[in-house]
Amino acid sequence: MELNSEIVKQLIEAPKYLVFDKVRKSEYDITPTGKFWDQNYDLECDYMDIVISLHWSIKQGKKGILKLSLHHYEDQNKIGIFRIDINGGHRNPETIRHNLPDKFKPFAGKQLDGTHVHYFVDGYKPLAWALPIENSEYYSDNFNNFEAAIKEFAKIINLQNKIIISKHYGTNLLNNNR
Repeated sequence: MELNSEIVKQLIEAPKYLVFDKVRKSEYDITPTGKFWDQNYDLECDYMDIVISLHWSIKQGKKGILKLSLHHYEDQNKIGIFRIDINGGHRNPETIRHNLPDKFKPFAGKQLDGTHVHYFVDGYKPLAWALPIENSEYYSDNFNNFEAAIKEFAKIINLQNKIIISKHYGTNLLNNNR
């Protein structure tokens, strides 16, 4: 499937299901087994009349940075289509091409520190562009702690499974903002 911004938007909005051993589960415990989050999940996405394989990753760095990512599989390669970085840093491209959506233009070449959203933008490397969370359509107070952030991301990507986090990981993420 040839990806473009419109198809990616539709994939993000389409219903998705966590899949284990090729079976869709109604609920699943995604509690990390170690000190940090480093979880990877296969998803099925009902897109038009086909089922698309996607990948959801939850990565936590030692400095408190949490990355919530959605990838598309293409020829056994993962292509990033959407990501939210909590307490991370990112520099946007300097180059403004004719097809760059207006919402990104004020952030060209800018360093973003703190929570931001990465987008798939036509004509650029996947996830090269980001907006501060408060300038995105995904702003929510739920990005204040790990559990709430993960559940909010699941809601944004339209995950249909009920996710369970059986240990308390409510660490306040705002204390680590850069």
